[in-house]
Amino acid sequence: GWTYERLLGVVQPGTSGRFTQTFWAKYSGETKASTQYAVVAEGDVVFHGRYFNLAEDWSAYEQKSRAELTSMAAVFIPVFGGVIILLLILLAEWAYSSHSDGRYRDEYTVRSFFVPRVAGRPLAEALAGVLAHPLVWLVELGALALMASIIWTGLSAHLAPEKAMPTFLLSLLGAAIMPLVYFILAWAYNEWMEKMPLRFMAGMFIWGIMAAVLALVLNTWQVQALAPLLGRDTMVVAIVTVALIAPLIEELVKGAGLLALRGHHEFADALHGLHLGFAVGLGFSLVENWFYLASKTDPFQNGLTVWVGLGVYRSVVNAVAHGCFSAALGASLGWAKSQKWGRFALLAFLPGLVMAVVLHSLFNLTAIADSFRVLSADFPSFGFNPLMTLALLVVVAILSAGAASDFRRRKAAGRGAQISRLAQERL
Repeated sequence: GWTYERLLGVVQPGTSGRFTQTFWAKYSGETKASTQYAVVAEGDVVFHGRYFNLAEDWSAYEQKSRAELTSMAAVFIPVFGGVIILLLILLAEWAYSSHSDGRYRDEYTVRSFFVPRVAGRPLAEALAGVLAHPLVWLVELGALALMASIIWTGLSAHLAPEKAMPTFLLSLLGAAIMPLVYFILAWAYNEWMEKMPLRFMAGMFIWGIMAAVLALVLNTWQVQALAPLLGRDTMVVAIVTVALIAPLIEELVKGAGLLALRGHHEFADALHGLHLGFAVGLGFSLVENWFYLASKTDPFQNGLTVWVGLGVYRSVVNAVAHGCFSAALGASLGWAKSQKWGRFALLAFLPGLVMAVVLHSLFNLTAIADSFRVLSADFPSFGFNPLMTLALLVVVAILSAGAASDFRRRKAAGRGAQISRLAQERL
């Protein structure tokens, strides 16, 4: 069908007139394009009109954008890649030199990292230790390889190789660097407070990567199943599938890893839960942001400035948000376990899940509200989503303060009991 542009003006019978119309064109991925227009005049009896075509040649734009993307890749891929490798080396060295007090003799050594001892330990603890084993990490990272294959297939289908490869690598490194920075900051806080071995937070980070791939499959299925039932109203479809159902699916999958790990004695309190849950969310955000930047946006159609802006925003903000969602669930599980409720501590998963899903739903609703501003702007601008992220940080800060206070209190009580036992032995 035809789309009405505007009324040009009125010409009286027997006269002539000159009118100016500005046409806006947007790059759609095609080097050559043509759009048909029509000028229609309404007479006393009949309509008079004439068709004309406007040809679009985007070759100069493509060449300029390709040169800019190549230059950006030549600078940022080595820089980002080098920074990530350096951070990983420093983190590994730090973890190797750190000494964690285990419950069992020689529990945290290089040997036990690859060949954990399970004899004499509860079944729940032995199973939880599986998530901290490097062989399991390799299996879980296979999901990341699958995601990479999906992303590359999508990119190569509509972009030439000289465009697809820089987009692939830049989106990956851009999505990875901030979650890694946040992870190291969380690990530093953990070292200062509790000195939980790195293998557990790393295991949860990698589980978050696995969870993101599983959630993508489940979310794709639920959107395809529900969209025909919800009708053609895109707002209704977005609210139901993105703001209601997707948070439930994603927090359930992320929470499954926390639920499995809670059987280990290192997952002992709310502070442990906050750290482990935050790590899960960071791993999840890495994959989600990579998929979004590489598959849902196009640096050529959106423009490199908008594409980079979206990448920076999602890497900085969405990583924190996902970490906060699952941190709330982890804190609930850890707090219940510290109360010595036995098997009833598992019931804390439900209120923790509700809290995570509600926070996630509110975040997605603000993202939907901001998306209308982004689509209508030359450069992405966000308002509601950053405010929601600040609110999430306040919630997690309050939970963290309470968890740290509880940890110090129990630690002091434990020292007091130990001193009392030593005094009794001497007497």
